[in-house]
Amino acid sequence: MQTITLADHEARLDDVMAQVLDANNMKLVACINGQQKAALIGHQVSCERIYEIFRPDYATRVWAACPQAGIDIPLRFHIFRNAEGQLQMNYRLPGEVFARWQNEALNDLAENELDPLFEAMVVDFSALLNAQR
Repeated sequence: MQTITLADHEARLDDVMAQVLDANNMKLVACINGQQKAALIGHQVSCERIYEIFRPDYATRVWAACPQAGIDIPLRFHIFRNAEGQLQMNYRLPGEVFARWQNEALNDLAENELDPLFEAMVVDFSALLNAQR
């Protein structure tokens, strides 16, 4: 699992993620806002966001290579406040997620396309969030 600390611009997370996904031609499958969901049951939690992202053409390639790997898509970014109160993003690179399937086509897709794309999205996300005032 990969971990980075982010600039403290919690109110901008959804907007910045939308910009990054658009710039990298990826799709938001779901955004789970844990704060909102917890508030519905009377609980208060700090920042909790899970962004599930992928793209249909990549999904069809995953299914063609290894139908069982469909359980692992969409892929996720998890943003939360760590014990020090800082915003933190945790994520797994696609190659790490798909490694358990021991499938050459999935490994190639991850290594040559998805891992570099996800690494670029994380860099873009961090840079855009840091640029916010």
